[in-house]
Amino acid sequence: MGIRERFSNNLRRLSLSRKSHAQVARDLGINRQQFNNYLNAKNLPNETVIDKICKYFDVDLSYMFTEISSDLAQNFINEFGKYEKNVLNRFISVAKEHRKNRLRDGIYYIYFALHNNPDQILCSILVVKNQRGISYFRRLTRLSDQSETAQFVTQSLHAGIAICRHNSLLLFGLNVLEGLSPSLISGQSVVSSKVLYVGHAIVRAGLDFENVPFAIIAAPRRTSLKTALGAAKVKSVNDPTLDREVVGYLRKLALRQVHAVTA
Repeated sequence: MGIRERFSNNLRRLSLSRKSHAQVARDLGINRQQFNNYLNAKNLPNETVIDKICKYFDVDLSYMFTEISSDLAQNFINEFGKYEKNVLNRFISVAKEHRKNRLRDGIYYIYFALHNNPDQILCSILVVKNQRGISYFRRLTRLSDQSETAQFVTQSLHAGIAICRHNSLLLFGLNVLEGLSPSLISGQSVVSSKVLYVGHAIVRAGLDFENVPFAIIAAPRRTSLKTALGAAKVKSVNDPTLDREVVGYLRKLALRQVHAVTA
């Protein structure tokens, strides 16, 4: 892969964190046609423009020309320092030890009880794929739409490793759109026809970390990624499309959390 292709791939991925390619071009003061040429690997920007792009997305110059490996674990390892590599390699080792209990490939919905608004629930999608005995996942969250015709825009894209052990689930991920901000989701399986796991997620909210209740269900078979994205957004607890069982579990978890804090 040439340097123009590497640059265009990384520019495309970074641009997912903004509303549209047009917005990025406007913010950078770059002609839209020229920006499309960068995205399509037809042209490579000069040093001044590359520096402006790096500052805009808050990334290093080397990042823009790094080829992203198809091996997700190796990609993470390349991003980490010495001590972080040891931590991540340990997660990978544990995942290999429990490969028999891995999550099945497919699309899942993961619902979060919003800590700042108990009347709303955030639905994200969890895409799981197994490679060489390890379950990798990508968790996508959309920005709230201003209109029904608004395009799907990714607010966060977490990628990481899923570990299943006995009746527990652990998802260790990094938000690749926000400086590799970490998240840790830990839950227990439940006896239910729909809900698979419930528990708490430690996620970054601004400068702080929040402990957020969650529940996971499998998307219906043959659900496309586009359809799943259409359902992934912030919803009212009274939304008729929300599964009542999911709402019930999230309320119970939220109440337990409140009782634990006030006890």
